[in-house]
Amino acid sequence: MRLGILFACVFLGLSSGIQAKDKAKKKKTKNDLTDVQIVSADKLSYQDGNSILTGNVQIKLGKYIISAPRVTIESDKNGDASLARFINGSELNSEGLNITAPEMQMDINKSLFKCLSNPEHDVITTLENKKHKRSMIVAGYQELDFNTNIGKSLREGGRVKYSSDDLEIESDTIELNSKDGDVVYVDFIGRAIAIDPSQRTEAREIIYFPQQDIVKANDEVKILYIKDDEASHLFGDLIVYERKLGVIGAYSKSLDSQAEIHRTNAFGKARQIVLNLDDKQKPSLAILTGNAYAQQNDKSIVGDEILFDLVEQNMKTLVGRPKTQILKKKK
Repeated sequence: MRLGILFACVFLGLSSGIQAKDKAKKKKTKNDLTDVQIVSADKLSYQDGNSILTGNVQIKLGKYIISAPRVTIESDKNGDASLARFINGSELNSEGLNITAPEMQMDINKSLFKCLSNPEHDVITTLENKKHKRSMIVAGYQELDFNTNIGKSLREGGRVKYSSDDLEIESDTIELNSKDGDVVYVDFIGRAIAIDPSQRTEAREIIYFPQQDIVKANDEVKILYIKDDEASHLFGDLIVYERKLGVIGAYSKSLDSQAEIHRTNAFGKARQIVLNLDDKQKPSLAILTGNAYAQQNDKSIVGDEILFDLVEQNMKTLVGRPKTQILKKKK
């Protein structure tokens, strides 16, 4: 009982500091960090305004429970708790979220939670949505802003990786936004690569919306179809892939650029390309819109909108008067 009272005193500064901050804002966030509780600890020491808890430490911070063998709580010059460090292997848990890291830090003033790796162990985040689908992020550093629910993952001099049952994405940096326990989107920034069983997508930025199962790729986007019997590529400034529907939209952002599709003995380009995949996730039918051009072997066609059947290998215009020509082969 006496030890519990001591623990409560240790965290009085932590709780009051956050309460003062919340009052200044006049509005509490959904992650109410004023709810600070020590669930367990074997030993407490206190010196110069700083506290050390050791042995099976568990702390409840709002809706999160953080566990570690050792926790140090540092105070500022006013005696208020400013930094909590969870060291020697730490773990954060809440509904749908689990993070393990060699060290975690809580910046009290900024409501910023940081996870740090070491040469032997990464920061590993496991996410589970309400449909019980799991995904994982492996990084060297991760932070979570309790006020905005935005997380950031990176690795100095390396890559950050995201994986689920049928999708793997890696990039230089990951930003993640969550709401009510579900991930809203994951933003992969810098040389992003996404691989699923049917294709490989490369771009400067890839945004994944897991609830809708939609992949959006920005800037210098190119897609290679892995399951196709012949080489197929799709290029565009912006590409949106609705994975459940098997529909991909490739778009150009300026008047000078055009989206393109390349296959063996076939080529198409337009301001917009909508590509439909068959039930085996292979390219089947493309609709080219806006200054469209399509070519199959030695025949080509120009029009405002072109229907390009990649399986039957035929082309026809849907809008505008067609212009066709027979291309001469070089001798």
